[in-house]
Amino acid sequence: MLAQKWVFIALLSTVLPAQNNETNSHRSKEYNTTMTSHIVKSDNNTSTKISENNITHDEQNITKTVTTQLPKISEMKHFNGAWHLRVMDGMDVRKARAILDFNFNENKTKLSGFDGCNRIRGDLIIYSENNITMPLLKATRMACRQHIHRWVSKRLHALLKEGYSIKEETKYGIEGITLKSEKHELFFKKMGKE
Repeated sequence: MLAQKWVFIALLSTVLPAQNNETNSHRSKEYNTTMTSHIVKSDNNTSTKISENNITHDEQNITKTVTTQLPKISEMKHFNGAWHLRVMDGMDVRKARAILDFNFNENKTKLSGFDGCNRIRGDLIIYSENNITMPLLKATRMACRQHIHRWVSKRLHALLKEGYSIKEETKYGIEGITLKSEKHELFFKKMGKE
């Protein structure tokens, strides 16, 4: 009886490692795909190299999907210029006199302006058509004059940092652009346009 138990344990020990190897190889494939998609998302030059090496068909599909989501800077140049904030989260905020000045160019995408209290500036990071952020926002440190200025400044900074989409549209009988994040919606009118 004891000998039968040892034979059973010996057989079991040879079967289990084989199953574990299959599981581990399956896991390593998932890990490699995840790593590849992360590399592709973080660096366009790397994505080109992955395509050229023809690692797998699936990884090429990931590369194409991620690359096509990024908008071309030339397509965003019509947003260049100064925009006056008119409506924030459904409230008329023209009195705050907040202005954003976009500068989309091939070398660097920048944003500057006035948040209602302070001058602001920084580099924009474009992740996709629906996700533009400004994580390192630089601002002067002047005190806000009125409640409306504090209210606008706080929400404007939140939108710029959390990520937003930008699109042209006509609202309130005015042609302009809308910046929309998960929590906020801001409508701007181009300055100098009647």
